Order: sequence, then C-alpha cells, then structure tokens
Amino acid sequence: MVEKGMVDFKSPSLSSVMKWIDMAKPQSGLITLQIQKKEHDAFLQWITWSAGCQDAVCGKIADPCGAGGAVVPVTDTSMLGKCDEKSIGASFKTLVYKWRDRCSHCHAPYGKDFVKTGAPPWLHSDKTDAGSLYTMYNVLGLPGLPGKPSINIIKPDQSIFLLKPLSPDFGGLGNIHAGGVKFADKKDPAYVDFLKWIELFAACAKKP
Repeated sequence: MVEKGMVDFKSPSLSSVMKWIDMAKPQSGLITLQIQKKEHDAFLQWITWSAGCQDAVCGKIADPCGAGGAVVPVTDTSMLGKCDEKSIGASFKTLVYKWRDRCSHCHAPYGKDFVKTGAPPWLHSDKTDAGSLYTMYNVLGLPGLPGKPSINIIKPDQSIFLLKPLSPDFGGLGNIHAGGVKFADKKDPAYVDFLKWIELFAACAKKP
C-alpha cells in the first residue's frame, strides 16, 4: 500500500486510504457510521504504528508489491485446520482465483474502479500459484461484517465473501456491494465454485 501511494507515513491521517474510507456513505443497517469510524480508526492506528515501527519489525522488503516473487513459507497454518496448505491453495486457485477477472476492477490496486470504490485490495496482481496463495490468505483475513465472518466455517453459505456479490433476490448483499451484483443467482458457476471452496476450507478448519 505504501508503494502504491495509498499510505503516507509522514502524515498518516492524510493517506489516500483514509480519504476513501471517509468518502463512504453507509446506506444500510449492516454498514453504519459507527462501523465506518471503527474502520477509519483501525486503519489510522495501523498506519501510525507502521510509520514508526515497520522497518524495525519487517525490515526492507525486496518486492513489496509482489510482482511474481516466491511466497514466504507459512509456519503457522492453524487456520487451515488439518489440511495442508498445498491442497487448500490448489483448490482455491481452481475454484476461486480463476474468477479473478470478475473482481479485479475493484479489488486489485490496478483495477479501473479501485480508487473510486475504495474496495479492500485483497486480489493479488500475480496470476501464478504464488499470487493465488497470497490472495487466499488475504481472503481469509477479510473482516466481514459484525457477527458475520467473511468466511463462515459453521455456515459456509452465509459467508460474507459469498453473499456480498450475490443478488438480494437470493439473499445476497449485492445492493450494498460497491461493485454491484456479480452472482445473478445461486446457479451462477462462480457462486457454485466459491461455495464449494468455502465448504472444503470449512471441513478442514473444523477438524480437531
């Protein structure tokens, strides 16, 4: 985000990402001014901390924008349950990452509507296995909505990651999704694939 000019370490409160958050106009009971303020405060706290501590904690990153570099091996894969990273990552690429063009215009830093929507940049620019794996972990880290996780391992079909692009006619949140409806109904092949991957991940994450 620093390399893309979205974060200003010299003046954290003037960072572009802060302006985008403030530009949002909540229009439903799910996204309120209070939630918007929490997001604003959390981002500002992170940017302020990073301005003073990032170099000391993270060091210099050779390829900060991830232009095809290798993925650093993950040592804590507890979020994956008993399934290995390779198999979960491969299924994500096959079932979710292949549909990236539906999301890239808003959720990738290079997308044409990225600045306008202020959408979270969870989609990696690298189209290789490495980019898919980075994207998978970004998706798993998305905040979701209060009381409703982005990836719901108890009720996979209630995952916000799945509901946000879905038409309201089928129980989705496409009316508050900045990118609008992406799944016209639950028969949409992308919806079917997204749900299939979430169910696979949920089965792994719930294993003792």
